[in-house]
Amino acid sequence: DWNTGQAYFEPDYWDPGNKTVFGVNRGAAKFTEVLEAVRTHPSFAYYVPRRIYRILTGLEPNAATLDQLASAWGPNGDLKALVTHIANRAEFLSASAIRSRVKSPLELVIGAVRVLGLQSLERFYFDWPLTL
Repeated sequence: DWNTGQAYFEPDYWDPGNKTVFGVNRGAAKFTEVLEAVRTHPSFAYYVPRRIYRILTGLEPNAATLDQLASAWGPNGDLKALVTHIANRAEFLSASAIRSRVKSPLELVIGAVRVLGLQSLERFYFDWPLTL
């Protein structure tokens, strides 16, 4: 339920047929069984940590770094531990990481505001009040 954030089982939306996940017939697998198949797949330990590392640093991890990221991620996918680990790595704030990531439009605006020393953007046209 998008309004309450509560999950519930709606039998009318469930496909009771056999499901194949990662090339394995899982029978009439339900959501929790599919999630378990994802969690126990060998690539689970590396796929998400690699993606998060690349998003946060703009760099591609080498094999040793990827093993450390997988260890921080853990067998159940601890996102907080992974992000903490990445943020504490030397390359997180390195010049190569800072210059390799493409800034979002919001980051570009905030950077421009800081460089120009603006306290507010009210004199510019916006459809909403934006005060920094």
